[in-house]
Amino acid sequence: MNVARRSALGLIAAVGLLQVGQSPAAEETGSFAFASSLTSQYATITHMDGAIFSGVSQGTSTIVKSSGEPFVEGKSMQTRCIASGVVSADGTELEAACTSTSPSGDMLFSTAKRRVDSAAQEGGTGQLTLVGGAGRFENITGSCPYEVDYLTETLYVTWAECTWQR
Repeated sequence: MNVARRSALGLIAAVGLLQVGQSPAAEETGSFAFASSLTSQYATITHMDGAIFSGVSQGTSTIVKSSGEPFVEGKSMQTRCIASGVVSADGTELEAACTSTSPSGDMLFSTAKRRVDSAAQEGGTGQLTLVGGAGRFENITGSCPYEVDYLTETLYVTWAECTWQR
């Protein structure tokens, strides 16, 4: 898998990791950290002087630290993301949209953006934005710097520390 795909996968994982919890919402602000493990499947085309890629990542995100509801420490969610990006001589631009769903059906929506200066870079950092949700995550917004580590071309882990508000 090329670097652009791997970078996109990391972005997706990060987005998905932010979406875990299982209790009724009680707090108006807080923080949490999560870890995600995702697999990806991407298609890439050559375009002009670079490449364009798009695809899906999916896996599990688990809250590893939390200040409290609605993000419950130790709870996991299924995360699914759609990502796309452009690879050029200037580097790689990545964007993803993710939905994380709890076993009870609560959903957390997030977006992620990441810029990689080199088309050959593996892993790295980006910015995840919490953009709402349904159920206990309704009206949740926030931000999370995240980091991605590729284990293989199609398997990666992401971790992030987030602040949120309602």
